[in-house]
Amino acid sequence: MAETVVYEAYSPEWAAAFKAEINKSPIYKQAAAGWEGTVGLVSREESEAYWATRPRGSQLGAWASRQSTVVMPGELDARMAAVEERFPSDVPLPEFWGGL
Repeated sequence: MAETVVYEAYSPEWAAAFKAEINKSPIYKQAAAGWEGTVGLVSREESEAYWATRPRGSQLGAWASRQSTVVMPGELDARMAAVEERFPSDVPLPEFWGGL
């Protein structure tokens, strides 16, 4: 079986639910993607290595975007501007982002 790693932002609620499910069973089904198999979070080091390959704009976008939420006109642009100001050089890997 091939290994697939998906990198994404995860909310505290999602991460808690995901970890609880892992503790119940080694099998995880992602119906929307059609995946079935064992799953787990990758190491922080592996996530950091992948993060370093992402373009700066993608890194900033990960900090600015609230995945799967409705955004008002101009809101994402304002968040991006704030994040660019917060991280003028290196953009650190957020605690809420990684691979699974």
